[in-house]
Amino acid sequence: MKKKNELLEIPFQKISDEDIEFQILDMKKLLNNTNFYENLETPHRLKFNSIAIVIEGEGEHTIDFKTYPYKKGTVLFVAKNQVSSFKLNPNVNSYILKFTEGFLCGVVEESISDMFDYMRYPATLQLSEETLDAIFINIKLLTKQLELPNDEYKKSII
Repeated sequence: MKKKNELLEIPFQKISDEDIEFQILDMKKLLNNTNFYENLETPHRLKFNSIAIVIEGEGEHTIDFKTYPYKKGTVLFVAKNQVSSFKLNPNVNSYILKFTEGFLCGVVEESISDMFDYMRYPATLQLSEETLDAIFINIKLLTKQLELPNDEYKKSII
């Protein structure tokens, strides 16, 4: 149980017994669960990395107590141990890619955790319509791959 002024820590929770520490969350589906809604609006500390990609809509996201506006095409980067909260808009369509550093290091030979170095890089970026369309196609492909049964190639494909 958390104390009154203690931040809620959200660990990476595996959906299945697979060893892939990578998931794609559909924000619209997440918002249908009222428990998640409250947790997302309350400041919380992520124990994994996440990338939120806004497909449509607008709102605000706070990372380490600094508020960033978002709109269609905005990408938000939240590193492990950063404090995050959303000012949610039920009309937003976005996807959250969540993964552990272990997943990144397992698929990339050199560490790319630098991309989450919030001291050197901005927490957000804005994609062009064309790039957003290409990323959305890839999110759909990755989602389908994640739904397939586990085999020896699944992790490498993802």
